[in-house]
Amino acid sequence: MPADCHEVLESLTRRSGPILWAVQGYLGGQTDVTGLDSKDKLAELARQVVVGHHDYQRVINADPIFRRAFADVFRRRSFLFLGSGLQEDYLVNLFGEILLTYGPGTLQHYAMMPADEAELHGDFLRSRLNVTPIVYDSYKKLPDWLRMLAAGCSKESLVRSRIPKETLVGIGILDNTPLSVGGGGRLEDRRLLWGEGQQRAELIFRWGGLPGPGKGECVALSAGRGIDGPLFDSMGESFFGSSKPEAGEWHLAGKEYVYQKGQDPIFAVVAREEKADARDLRKIAPAVVELLAVAAKKMTVAAEQKERTVHAGLLSAGRSKAWHPTFSLIEMVRGARNAAAELGAECPSLVIDIVDPAVWFPLQAQKLGVDDILAGPNVKFWAEWQTPTRDEPPRLLCVRHEDDPVSRVAGLLGFTDRFAVTVNSLGQMTKRGVPWAVAEFRSLHGQDHDATAFEKAVEEGLQYLPEPERARVRARCFAAAGYPPAGGGWVVEIRPSPSDTRSSVSLEEAWGQTLTEIGVVHGSTLIVRKA
Repeated sequence: MPADCHEVLESLTRRSGPILWAVQGYLGGQTDVTGLDSKDKLAELARQVVVGHHDYQRVINADPIFRRAFADVFRRRSFLFLGSGLQEDYLVNLFGEILLTYGPGTLQHYAMMPADEAELHGDFLRSRLNVTPIVYDSYKKLPDWLRMLAAGCSKESLVRSRIPKETLVGIGILDNTPLSVGGGGRLEDRRLLWGEGQQRAELIFRWGGLPGPGKGECVALSAGRGIDGPLFDSMGESFFGSSKPEAGEWHLAGKEYVYQKGQDPIFAVVAREEKADARDLRKIAPAVVELLAVAAKKMTVAAEQKERTVHAGLLSAGRSKAWHPTFSLIEMVRGARNAAAELGAECPSLVIDIVDPAVWFPLQAQKLGVDDILAGPNVKFWAEWQTPTRDEPPRLLCVRHEDDPVSRVAGLLGFTDRFAVTVNSLGQMTKRGVPWAVAEFRSLHGQDHDATAFEKAVEEGLQYLPEPERARVRARCFAAAGYPPAGGGWVVEIRPSPSDTRSSVSLEEAWGQTLTEIGVVHGSTLIVRKA
């Protein structure tokens, strides 16, 4: 399906979870795959199962969208072939066409195969298809090789190869296990927030746990909101160890989000709803603004030490949140940008310390759009209109100002001004028709008024008609304006959901809200659908 190819291609440049691209169909039952619980989707994949030479030729040669998508993925990612018959003509021809058209590329591909196959086809795979064989002498060893591969790609392996041994011992990750050494990779990434030369504030992404505060530094930990002060999870436990401070040692240092431990340069940031203590993605950016403003006032800097630095862990990125932790980082970047705009020369540098590979890898792969976020208040996101009658809903890539109303995005999806209908009298409606009624209401009321006025105008104009006729004309009015009438069941859903407590709102309620207010961030998807 074209939509499946589009999703795979999008994953190359934006953060996404693991994707199973079943290019030869899928019957189910082999493993649990998220998103395949729909019977319609499973039936569709079953119809795509490829059996025999003729089916392979049809898929490879007669589907240009698949060929182009596969070529793009082949050029931009390393493949590991496992159990694939790379000597088959249809695969050789597909790979050969890609290499002939686009060149050999810069990424190496790999194939696990027994020694006898490697001896026959190894040189051809290396020289013609850019595929390096990984040779094993017995199929019995293959499960062990796969387990070693999985262990090498695990979070634990990355943590142990990138964080100093003494830090790991301190937080209980490394006991008596020998320290493995990883190779390559950037451990720090810097961006300019404000200023130049010596008078500047930087945004720094660093791989590692939170350090203790040094000279001209402070530390900020993510926390929940308790009755007597902040509540800490694994981040606080790792930082404080056995010397966890009591609730009475904390006081509110900002207006809403930031607590301080006595007079120490240690802060707790509660990026949550004030009453329910529920995580909310929309609270992260303002919490970072408040943190940097408080830190700018609180930190004492010696005359010779002009730099001020705030070290912070990821905010609201615990396991129970409704979004992937990369979205917490995205909103922290937005908050840092806003703080620099507000504080100017007073803004301290912000170091975001990251220990989660699920955040670090997309960041290093340039999938999070950090430079786009820092460039200004535009937000890049996807917009969809889902209806029961469309297999592939319209999907638009939008770049809009953060303060744009949802109505502008809905307009791109075909929802015109929803308050664009009136029927002043039955006679005028009969003589001039629905298009006149639409124009008349616009001229009388303009574009900005509430749904109640809209409903009232329509009902007043139709009050003299018998009910069956009234219902028919009412439907024509609403259809002409592109406005779903009350009870039409249209809702706006943001993915990922910005709140633990609410996943969607009615289109009427969302219409006048800004993109920031409804929870759209870089990489979000705004969906208008039937309830």
